[in-house]
Formats: sequence, C-alpha cells, structure tokens
Amino acid sequence: MDIQSNLDNLIFANLLFVTIVCWASLVFPKFKFLSKLGFYGNCCASSCLFILLGSRWLISGYFPLSNLYESLMFLAWGITSLGVIIEDRSKVSIIGSIVHQYPCLLLGLQVYRYLRQCNRLLP
Repeated sequence: MDIQSNLDNLIFANLLFVTIVCWASLVFPKFKFLSKLGFYGNCCASSCLFILLGSRWLISGYFPLSNLYESLMFLAWGITSLGVIIEDRSKVSIIGSIVHQYPCLLLGLQVYRYLRQCNRLLP
C-alpha cells in the first residue's frame, strides 16, 4: 500500500475516534480532557488532510479538485478546518460533536466508492 492510502485510513480512524470522544464529552461533561482530546484530534486530522492534499498537488502538478475523490477530500479538509476555527473561538464543545461526524462520513463513503471504482477499471 502506498502512503496516500495509509494516510486516508489514518485520517478516517482519527475522525472516527474524535467523533466518539466528542460525543463522550457531551455525555460526561465532568471530564474536561475529553473535549480537549477531541479538539486536538481534529487539529491532527485537519493537518493530515492538508498534507494529503498537498502531496497529491505536488505529485500530479495541479490543484487536487479534478475528480470526486479529491473534491470530497477538499470538502472534508474545509469542514475540519472550519470546525477547528469555530471551536477555538467559541470554546463550546458541542460544535465539535456536530462538525466531526460529517468529514468522517464523507471520508468513509468516498474511500469505499473510490476503491470500488478502481477495482472495476482494472483490466
């Protein structure tokens, strides 16, 4: 497996973990470290998405918005980055619980769709 597919899997696992942690921070509000863990996990996911998009840009030579896979990756990066900014400015942990689940679903669906499409295109 190449680095990009490993990074895809790492980002999805990170966002799934962050989503569960943010939901747990709403259920157990006494544990303040859960909201911090969710925030820093989202920062990590946003950074990994930026690295993935940047590497695809350097490898292909053009901005990675040419197909559905790259467009959904860019949308997931935009949502996670916007979630980091809004959560940092407002200091409300429920924003993370709402925002983190959408990039996780986007990445899960688009990776599945991309892999299924690649298998059909092979001779």
